[in-house]
Amino acid sequence: MPLIALLSASLLFGGDPDTIAGYVLIYSGPTAVTGFLWTGIFGGDKALCLTLILLDTLLSPLVIPGTVSVLLGTKVTMDMSGIAVSLILMVVIPTIVGVTLNETSKGKIPSLVCPFLDPLSKPIIVLVIAANTSPVASRIHFDDLKIWILFGVCILLTAGSFLLSKLSSIVVRSKPEKGITMFFSGGLRNISAVTTIAVSFFPEATAIPALLGIMTQQSICAFMGRLLLPKERE
Repeated sequence: MPLIALLSASLLFGGDPDTIAGYVLIYSGPTAVTGFLWTGIFGGDKALCLTLILLDTLLSPLVIPGTVSVLLGTKVTMDMSGIAVSLILMVVIPTIVGVTLNETSKGKIPSLVCPFLDPLSKPIIVLVIAANTSPVASRIHFDDLKIWILFGVCILLTAGSFLLSKLSSIVVRSKPEKGITMFFSGGLRNISAVTTIAVSFFPEATAIPALLGIMTQQSICAFMGRLLLPKERE
């Protein structure tokens, strides 16, 4: 997907390396934790999904800087050590703590705290998105045709990532429940983390694709799941 994003963005925005970097950055990011929820809804393999989330998160400090460096080379300037440290603090450590608490308590801690923290998590997500978008808010104008082109590319690439994940599960002849897990783990990205990285370590324009992606990813996930996983759901 990072390579597809690079080719697609280069075709449309060849003279804008920051925008191209933004798309590559999105699809270099780790899989989203929300994939676990979607996997449960559609009857996938939860254990496999949790394993993929943990492995992908642990590898993200190496994968994100490495992928962007390989695909974009000297076109962008990166603080690779800074990105790695930020991902460790922001994504890796919280994931390890969460998984450890869940496993050691055999799921009891989440069942105890979720009724209290679930309502709080919604406004916190809004605040996180607002904090990430504020540095580049002045650059987003919905009367600008380029913003709508960026928006459309986000939709197509996100849908394409789910389609590629579905095709991959077919190629390896995975069982239905594992195919569902591959579908959501491969299609969803932790765009919040990617946005923070983009805002902190890249030019402002790099963050715009990620911000637009936040607005569409979950809706596209629901639509693609309904479209490509009808038999599994039944």
